[in-house]
Amino acid sequence: MADFRFLTAAAFGLGLFACGPAEETRAPTPAAGAPSVETTDPSTERAEARAAFDALVETATTEYFRRSPESATYYGVSADIGGGDYNARWSLTGALGRAEDRAFADSVVARFEATDPDLLDGPRRITREVVLDQFAAALAVADAAGYGNVAPGSYTVIYPITQLSGVHTEMPNLLQSAHPIADDQDAADYVSRLYGFGEVFDGVIENLQTDAAVGAVPPDFVIDGALEVVRTFTAPEVAEHPLYTTFADRLAEADVATPDSYLAQAADALTTDVYPAYGRLRVALETLRRDAPHDAGMWRLPNADAVYQALIRMNGDSAQSAQEIHDAGLAEVDRILAEMDAILVAEGRAEGSVGDRMRALGEEPRFLYPDTDEGKAQLIADLNAQIDAIRPKLPEQFRTIPPQPIEVRRIPEYREASAAGGYASSPSLDGTRPGIYWINLRTTAIWPKWSMPTLTYHEGYPGHLFAGGVARGQADSPLMQRLFASTNAYAEGWALYAEALAEEMGMYAGDPYGDLGRLQAELHRAIRLVTDTGMHALTWSREDALTYMMETEGIPKEDARVEIERYAAWPSQALGYKLGMLKMQALRARAETELGAAFDARGFHDVVLLDGGLPLPVLERKVDAWIEEMRSR
Repeated sequence: MADFRFLTAAAFGLGLFACGPAEETRAPTPAAGAPSVETTDPSTERAEARAAFDALVETATTEYFRRSPESATYYGVSADIGGGDYNARWSLTGALGRAEDRAFADSVVARFEATDPDLLDGPRRITREVVLDQFAAALAVADAAGYGNVAPGSYTVIYPITQLSGVHTEMPNLLQSAHPIADDQDAADYVSRLYGFGEVFDGVIENLQTDAAVGAVPPDFVIDGALEVVRTFTAPEVAEHPLYTTFADRLAEADVATPDSYLAQAADALTTDVYPAYGRLRVALETLRRDAPHDAGMWRLPNADAVYQALIRMNGDSAQSAQEIHDAGLAEVDRILAEMDAILVAEGRAEGSVGDRMRALGEEPRFLYPDTDEGKAQLIADLNAQIDAIRPKLPEQFRTIPPQPIEVRRIPEYREASAAGGYASSPSLDGTRPGIYWINLRTTAIWPKWSMPTLTYHEGYPGHLFAGGVARGQADSPLMQRLFASTNAYAEGWALYAEALAEEMGMYAGDPYGDLGRLQAELHRAIRLVTDTGMHALTWSREDALTYMMETEGIPKEDARVEIERYAAWPSQALGYKLGMLKMQALRARAETELGAAFDARGFHDVVLLDGGLPLPVLERKVDAWIEEMRSR
């Protein structure tokens, strides 16, 4: 049916986060109606049920990591959990991989459904709800579609290969950013993985062909983007290839006896396995491209309406219809444009549409970094300064503050043309790898200075890396919950909520252009509600969506193209940002209204963050329980 592994941890760095202990921790708040955690439990039945549940969680976690060695590497789990050789292996792909993935997901759901929630305490109930919600949501997409890649705990991609995702980007990214190189075993494992590219790629090519046979073919421009990634990746000579040069650099710093031997093996693997694998993928994509449609939307795919609704449920934590989301997006666009217009008028910019005025603002030399190595270095330095500036203000809004460092890195050049503007990837569980805030520097023209703070608050603090750090610092939470308690709508909704929270914290005080940057970023997410549903449910063309974004938001055509083609490749994923933000803001407004002077933002944020990125219906029940608890005091 669908691949359940490659799009979990290593694939995107958008939804799953891990870190070491937080500075301050609290016991997770029970879900609504759940009993408090007892220090002693006289009930043998309850004690046995809880012990059995803990054993189930441990077993399922081990099964998951042993089936997904990429995730084991990404999180740096122990050999007992991941299997002793996980750093040398890849997941199984092809028809057999899909069948085994489906059997595993079915088994997880069956075993967790068989547990009795009435015998569990609050934290265990939350773990049960999270796992069932995420696996059931993924299975619902798989049942409706029968094609594509489905990932519990992350988000679903219906095309195995796109310009943004797939083994052709994920495998090298994992090797360069997460695979450890500390000793001879790590080096040998790296080489083993290089020799494993061919088998994995052949399985994915099989999946591509199987999906194409039922009509699930990506749009032509998505295939073109994927082909460009493949060509760029295989353009260098072996000795100049990133998988060789980064390996050489890391070997030089590792405790390795014979680095030259490993480099020779890596060169051989690149020559005999990696490059030919990319070559076979290129041929498969070129074959698909001959008859690929230009229609951007998934409305042309088998059972499209049901699949898109299942995707909305999985990626947006919402039961709303596509039309309802489209209408909500249009309303949000109107509201945000009015706020932007007021600031622009106050700054003496009253002529033309908001989009026209923002386009002109983005071209003013005073707001642009030089498109040089020095300019790009200054941009990264400014991002680090923004992180440093917000750190002292965090205690105003948060009781629990994670200690892990954030490192700003440039997205690898071979991925810049099709990669998102910025994203975060979490630190390893053992803390040996920092949280990374990735920035796309294909040109500095895409980053006017007034746009940068909002991206920092979204990806870094108090956004993705902050939320992930708080959740993963709860040592008492089972690893499986910490893995899957980060739905797309929660993760991206929180990061967008964090952008607005930064304004509340005074980060834009005296900076009207920075505030315009914040509003434009929010407008961008509202436009996503309109364009994603427009393409996938209302039969908008790629060009319709491109024109709407350019005219409404006032961004360059190339930036809009990358965005619109992303939504075409990943139906519904972009909905999670605004849907999640709106839900979190509504929950906070409910708490403020019902608690009045007793409302405490620090307490509210603990409730939202401490158990991880809960599915929004679970989070809503948890917030309601907290409100009742606060009212009873």
